[in-house]
Amino acid sequence: MTELAYIAPEMADDFEESVRLGVEAGARSVALRSRLWGKNLEDLSAADVDRMKAILAQHGASVSAVYSAVGKCSVEDPQEVARNVASLPRMIELAHTFGTDLIRVFPFQRKGVVEYEPSRLDEHLDLVVDRCAPLVRRAEAEGVVLCLEAVGSTLARTAQELRHVLQALGDSPAAGIVWEIDVAWRAGEPPRQGYGYARGITRDVHVKPNPELPLAGAGETYETAIRALLADGYQGPLTVEHWRGADNTMSALRQLGALLARL
Repeated sequence: MTELAYIAPEMADDFEESVRLGVEAGARSVALRSRLWGKNLEDLSAADVDRMKAILAQHGASVSAVYSAVGKCSVEDPQEVARNVASLPRMIELAHTFGTDLIRVFPFQRKGVVEYEPSRLDEHLDLVVDRCAPLVRRAEAEGVVLCLEAVGSTLARTAQELRHVLQALGDSPAAGIVWEIDVAWRAGEPPRQGYGYARGITRDVHVKPNPELPLAGAGETYETAIRALLADGYQGPLTVEHWRGADNTMSALRQLGALLARL
C-alpha cells in the first residue's frame, strides 16, 4: 500500500515530537535525515537508535527510507567523493536496523555548478557511472536500493536523465529513483512527460510546495503523477518535503492524505 510519509527533522528536531505530530497528521512512515537531535545520521549512537525504535513502536510508525547525503558532492574530485561516500556503510546499517531497504543518494554534481543550468550530464556520465557503480554493487550485496534524488544542482535533474543514469549502470534492481516532480518541472519536464521515464523505477516520490504546480486539479499537477503511479500499482512512499515547519508539514500531509483517499 502507498505510504504517506514526511522527513523527520522537517517536522521537528526532536524525534519523539516529530513522530507524534506526523501520526497526528495521518502519516505512519517517516524518512530519517540528518539533524535529528542536532546530529548527523552517521553520528547517531546505539542509545539514540534504541530510543528511536521505541518511539516508533509507541506510535505505530515505521521508517520509509534513510536519507543520506551520499552523492551530493563534486563528481570530479576523487578525494571529495571518497570522503562523501564513506558514510554509505553506516546508512546501510541504519536501513537494516529500521527495517527499510530504501536509501536516498544523489547523482553527483560538478564543480562550479549553477542550479538549473543547461544539462551537463552527457559530458560527465562516464564519471558518474564510475563513481556510482561500486555503490550499487555494495547495495546489491546488502539487499538495499539506492534511490537517486535530483536537486537543482545535480548532474541529473529530470526523470529522463535519472533513467539514463540507471540504464548506464546496467538497470540494477539495487538502484531506483526518488521522483522529484518539482525539480523535474523546474528543469522543463512536466509530470505527464516525466512519468514515462519514472515508471517502474520510482521508489519514493517527493511532494513540494509550488503554486505553479498544485497538488490537485486538472492539468499538470501532483495528482496527475499520483494517479499514474497508483494505476500502475505503486507501493512506495509519497513524501512531503520542504513545507517549512511543523504546521505546514502537517497541513501538507493532511492534504495529501485527502487526495489519496479520494483517488
